[in-house]
Amino acid sequence: EEVNTAKAKSWIPDEKEEAMDAISLAGSHPLGRNNSIRSARLSVASSAVSAQSEDVDVSLMEIMRMNRKEWPYITLGVIGSAIVGLSTPVFAILFSEVLGVLTPGGSAEEQAYKRERGNFYSLMFLILGIVTGFAAFAQSFSFSVAGESLTSRLRGLSFEAILKQEVGWFDRKTNSVGALCARLSGDAASVQGATGSRIGVLFQALTTMVASVILALYFQWKLGLVALCFVPLLLISTYFQAKIIMGQSALERDGLQKSAKVAMEAIANIRTVAILGKERQFHTIYMDSLREPHRQALKKSWVRGAIFGFASAIPMFAYAVTMYYGGWLIVNKCLDFTSVFKVSESLLYGTQMIGQAVAFAPNYNKAKLAANRIFALLKRIPLIDASSPGGSIIQNVEGNVDFDQVRFRYPTRKDAEVLQGLTLAVRAGQTVALVGHSGCGKSTCIQLLERFYDPDS
Repeated sequence: EEVNTAKAKSWIPDEKEEAMDAISLAGSHPLGRNNSIRSARLSVASSAVSAQSEDVDVSLMEIMRMNRKEWPYITLGVIGSAIVGLSTPVFAILFSEVLGVLTPGGSAEEQAYKRERGNFYSLMFLILGIVTGFAAFAQSFSFSVAGESLTSRLRGLSFEAILKQEVGWFDRKTNSVGALCARLSGDAASVQGATGSRIGVLFQALTTMVASVILALYFQWKLGLVALCFVPLLLISTYFQAKIIMGQSALERDGLQKSAKVAMEAIANIRTVAILGKERQFHTIYMDSLREPHRQALKKSWVRGAIFGFASAIPMFAYAVTMYYGGWLIVNKCLDFTSVFKVSESLLYGTQMIGQAVAFAPNYNKAKLAANRIFALLKRIPLIDASSPGGSIIQNVEGNVDFDQVRFRYPTRKDAEVLQGLTLAVRAGQTVALVGHSGCGKSTCIQLLERFYDPDS
């Protein structure tokens, strides 16, 4: 099949997909006797199926195991995160004590005592600030070093795995130069969303929450239980908020992949697009690919806004109920007012830390997807691995070349048989010329000799 340029202007595909396939294939699969639009389209489909079959689901522990060499930094970072997390409830305790000291009135001796206690708590705030500062430095520094080391290691391993793949793997459209470079630069860095400083924030939030609950129950268990009633509501709203964020991220990713495919094919084959006069049609296809993700995003914005508003209101509701019940306990001589602030402030700061941890949910989802792609590459076993010590080793090379009923199809074009039972014998020192029309398999023979591919039979 040959493409007639004179008829190109009058060729109008019935469906948008046919237009996209024709443009894409014109640039990446030149048409000839053994290669039609249909055969090239099937080759692209087979490449997509092969790429999907290699997907893996990586757990957080697998990602962390890649970071095990940096365990001293991670340990130091966890300790720093725990100290920073404990600083929040400690601040709540000091703040409530200061409120008790700064009450007006009293005799001269009481005023002097308040002055003394005020100076003491001021010193405690200063010490707390210094300790928190050093702990925050240790947290940020340690997890940053561990995260950057993981990124560098993943880039090196990914590049090594890419170099080991057989030539047929690079023929897939999903393994183009741009896609592979994006994996090396983008995916390796995105994995830090599941490690690095994000882990520090999670440890910090967990420490704050556990310490706040313990302190609330210690100072006044009745008031603490009332305040804890709001924690499940906050956790539920936080869960749904994270779920919506992750679902929306996946939806946007799918929509962007489709639109990126259209844009890449149209721009890479702009000459063919211009010949066919399909610029406006491809613009329409591109906008159509963005319409559904945009509609779904707007639809979920209402739900996300309602859940986010509910999650933001829960701490205030808890604060109001805690103050009301705390006032009742004070009136009935069950506790002093400083304990009310210790309980309410501790739990309020604890619930706020959960919200900060949820803010990293999109980064974790992005990191998980990037890790899946990287580990799929690292775990893939090449069909032809030149670096493997296994296989037969030829001791005496005579230089004879024999093709005996060789049949071969390119991995991305399984429907087009290039060599159909080729038989050829070339003796050492003999000069042979391979002559034939385009696409008959001349260069294929050389590629088989170089073992870029293995024959089918």
